[in-house]
Amino acid sequence: MPAQKDWRSQNRHLQILKAAKKGRYGVMAAIAYNIEQILANAAVQKSAVPISIHLDHAQDENLIKRAAKLPFDSIMVDMLHYEKDVNLAKTAELAAYLQDRGIATEAESGRIEGGEEGVMDTAGLESVKTTVEEAEQQ
Repeated sequence: MPAQKDWRSQNRHLQILKAAKKGRYGVMAAIAYNIEQILANAAVQKSAVPISIHLDHAQDENLIKRAAKLPFDSIMVDMLHYEKDVNLAKTAELAAYLQDRGIATEAESGRIEGGEEGVMDTAGLESVKTTVEEAEQQ
């Protein structure tokens, strides 16, 4: 289902971030590691405060495309386990796919030191942190 041309103005995740910037306040990020946490979305619909559902560090193309059919407002595309050129190409393709469906997109386009639970180990990759110039190319 194609998104509206002005999907950014309708995307809940982006609306929350814009309001926080304007109001000069922070936005809490709650991480979901299992289906039960994702199912909490039903409670979100009854909430009196704006809540956005974000899928963090999505590393599988099929999973990302399946997730785009669910009520996610934002998805992080993390193709860091591929070599740099493949990573950037897949990230660009998936970002366009998600944005066509009105889903805000975050991307892990370069190595960031550290680790997170449930994220593929990338310590053995030769890539280095993304430079400002490389980020601007995206």
